[in-house]
This record gives sequence, structure tokens and C-alpha cells, in this order.
Amino acid sequence: MLQNLNRSGVFALVLAAGLTRAAFAGGVIANGDAVMIFQGIPPFSMTTGDSTLFTDANLVDEAYKYAWHYRTAGNNQNRPFSSLDTPTEDYRENEATFVWTNAGPGTEGQERFDARLIVRLYDGPTRHSARVEHTLEFTSHSNTTQTFQVFNLVDLDIEGTATNDSAQIVDASRAMARHKDTGTNAFAEIVGTGAARYEVATGSSLRNKLNSGSANLSNAVGPVNGDAAAAFQWTLTLAPGETRVIRGGFTINLAGPCPADFDHNGFVNGLDYDGFASAFESGSELADFNLDGFVNGLDYDEFASYFESGC
Repeated sequence: MLQNLNRSGVFALVLAAGLTRAAFAGGVIANGDAVMIFQGIPPFSMTTGDSTLFTDANLVDEAYKYAWHYRTAGNNQNRPFSSLDTPTEDYRENEATFVWTNAGPGTEGQERFDARLIVRLYDGPTRHSARVEHTLEFTSHSNTTQTFQVFNLVDLDIEGTATNDSAQIVDASRAMARHKDTGTNAFAEIVGTGAARYEVATGSSLRNKLNSGSANLSNAVGPVNGDAAAAFQWTLTLAPGETRVIRGGFTINLAGPCPADFDHNGFVNGLDYDGFASAFESGSELADFNLDGFVNGLDYDEFASYFESGC
């Protein structure tokens, strides 16, 4: 079990799968049997594949591309976050944190932003299952109200292959895509909670769209067969210093990520509410639901909103 391995042990297993230590250039997180690797210096900078995800010790790589992009109104060009100044990075057990400060095009005070991305990996309750949850805290660092576009691209290779995959949007209200391997029926669910737009397409076409030009996602629901991927787009109009939190993620052979699933077991029920309430009453950082560094009524209200919606 990988949960009993130290970092050197994780290296040894991944090397056995044919990856070099360079694959760890961006860092690694692990939980139970699951391991996720962020490749590239800085992270997310590789133009093709930059993500590796193992759900089990058999080392079948389920992921190809996991990336974040942005666009500002004045510059009007879709750009990867890796085009920004190198972020600070922190990898602790199952959690990776990336922080960009005063980032973006243009001069000081214009079209700049701060961003903090937290990615958490959870091993699933059954073999060949895992959950990846992310939150992006995005704050305007500009002197005037600005509109930002933020994109998340997830390109998975279920069962380690791309040619027999299929993806489609199955719940437009939740911006949720289902990605499956047609040969085995293994599946993934990818969620962009609160996204204004979405698109399923081939991985290469989505990479091209988000790495150049100023195109928006098309709201194409698919299905797309072959090398399929999903992307989500958020439109953030922010006053100076205003913050918005983006949530989402993806699962392998589990129900899709939901912010109110506090115990990460794939279900939303009273146990989640009790768990959050207990963390909230004790002032635990686990109850900092909006990631602003404080535990207060805003966290409780936001959690309750997701819980009541059944998400």
C-alpha cells in the first residue's frame, strides 16, 4: 500500500512504471494507493501531457493533461497559468498548493490577480477508484473592476488508453462530464461547479483553444469519441481586492466531486453535515470552506447552501 511508503518508495514504484525522476519536477501527492504527479517547471508548463494519476499500485496512468488557463479583458488572449511568474509550491501528503501573486499581463495595478490553487487527492473506497478535488481562490489585484476568464482542462486516459474513450456533458446544470473507457466501462466524472461555459472535445483541440487566441468554450455536450477531454470556463467580474472561489475536480470510478461531500465517500448525507458542524464548532481549519483563512459564518452559510442543494 502506498500509504505505508515514504517518498523514496513512491519514486521506486513510479520508476518501475518507466517514468524518470524528471516526472516529479513539479511534485507528487499520495493517499492510500493513489498517486498524482504534477510535471513541468513551472507546473502545468508542458504543452502536451503534464499529469500522471495512479489509482492503484498496478501503475496504470489514468491522466494525461490537468491544466489551468486565464484571459484578461484588455490583453484578450487565452494563456496558461504557467506563463505567469513561477508560483510558490507546497506538497504535503495528499495536498498540493500553488500560489501566484500579483500575476497577469500589463503594468502594475492593471489586469493583475492573485491566485491560490489547492489540489487534494483521495484514494477511493474500492480498487481502481480515486477522487481529485480542487479549489482556486482568485483575487483581483487591479485598481479598477476587471473581468477575468478562468479555464480548467482535464484530459484523462481511462484504463491508460485514449483511443477508445468517450466523453459527454451529462448534467449541464452542474457542469459535469462523464468520461468512460468503452472497452471496460471504467469511468470518470469531471465537475466544474458554477462554470459559465463548458465543452467536451478532443484533447488536442481543447489544448489549442486554451493556449492561443481568445475563444470561449462552446457549450458542446458531445459525445466525443477517441481522445476525449473536458474543459470548463468561469467568468469573474471582480472589484479591486474582491475574491471568488472556484470548486470542482474529478473522480475515477466514483460519483463526481461535490463540495458538500465533507467525508469524501461519494455520498451527501447527515454524516457530512455532522462532520462539518463538528469541525466548525472546534474552529478547525477543515471548516474554512471558502478558503479565506478564517472560520466563520460565511463558511457555514456556503457549506449549507451546497448541502441543501444535494450537491
